[in-house]
Amino acid sequence: MVIPKASFLSVSDNSGARSLKILSIYAGRRDKGAYLPGELLFVLIKKAVPHKKVKRGDKQKAVLLQSRLSYKRSAGFVRCSSNLAVVLKKTELLPVANRIYVKTLLEMRGKGFFRISLISRGVV
Repeated sequence: MVIPKASFLSVSDNSGARSLKILSIYAGRRDKGAYLPGELLFVLIKKAVPHKKVKRGDKQKAVLLQSRLSYKRSAGFVRCSSNLAVVLKKTELLPVANRIYVKTLLEMRGKGFFRISLISRGVV
């Protein structure tokens, strides 16, 4: 399942955002959409908790953590995630939040998101 532009995603961190809308895709197959963990997205925050770090209507960078698409690893293992999860990013590609509520995939470390895998609940 490819995640196209203008689709809504849920957030799995404590930055204050709850729902995001994809405006554009930085990496991956821009014409089709995002589907691999670690792809950068440019998003609009649609729903947010008051008095947190991000506000409703802010435009931020985000990274895709999990998707419903089956992911094949180099060892031949296929991992199917059941939800979509996105972590908000700052300009230096560091997470806005200091806690992530889902487990991240091991491939996130290889794509330069080592800090995300450190603050998550675990690495699968």
